[in-house]
Amino acid sequence: MKKLLHGLLALCVLGVVAPQSRKATEQVCISAEKKKSFDFSFREKLSCVGKFISEDDGGEGSGTCFPVKKKKVGDKWKTYWLTNNHNIPWNVTNLRIELFGPKGKGFSDNISRTFRRVDVVMKDSIYDVAMVSTLTEKEIPVLEMDYGAQESFKKVFVVGFPLGLFPHYTEGSLSTKIKTGSHIRWSTNAPIMFGNSGGPVIDVASGKVVGIASAIISNRDSVYNSCSLMIPLNSCFHLIEKALNEK
Repeated sequence: MKKLLHGLLALCVLGVVAPQSRKATEQVCISAEKKKSFDFSFREKLSCVGKFISEDDGGEGSGTCFPVKKKKVGDKWKTYWLTNNHNIPWNVTNLRIELFGPKGKGFSDNISRTFRRVDVVMKDSIYDVAMVSTLTEKEIPVLEMDYGAQESFKKVFVVGFPLGLFPHYTEGSLSTKIKTGSHIRWSTNAPIMFGNSGGPVIDVASGKVVGIASAIISNRDSVYNSCSLMIPLNSCFHLIEKALNEK
């Protein structure tokens, strides 16, 4: 069992999504060309997880965002990005998104693309979720979302920009469902840091986003890096779908 789990994690890190329902014999028959293409496609999607930067009169802050939907508007592409509400201060005067690394080949510490016109589509302080959009000439690949119910011990990984630096991923599992009234969070032992807020929490088995990294557990003296919190998409899907279907 350990070898199987390590194998799934290794596939995820390389950017290959393990099929959910195919039989083992069917997997063996997948051509090398198709595997290579699938690998590139998933890497390309992950490379579009962006650093989300907000500026106001008091300075600059950063978090993470990720693309979840695209549509053609005239001769341009409109892309919708999910992030945290707390990444967008009320007095913000400027937003931008930065992508890092060569297309489809993984991450680097070099900015490869910057979107300077970012419009706010939706903000909700109760669920701490927000959506923004960009309008570009080139199409941007998007990550798939999973609104299904989550469960403990599900293997996940997180992509984000800890401390506002370069893109970074960490691995772990969903641990505990935390419910306060109608407010739901999941704890995970995938380490995150300030700057990861708004990043995608991705199911290893499916390659789909199941939540948004939102907070870390800390006290006055230290941060407990192995216990962080995510917002499950199934808790705020009504907000997301309403924003995605705007006219």
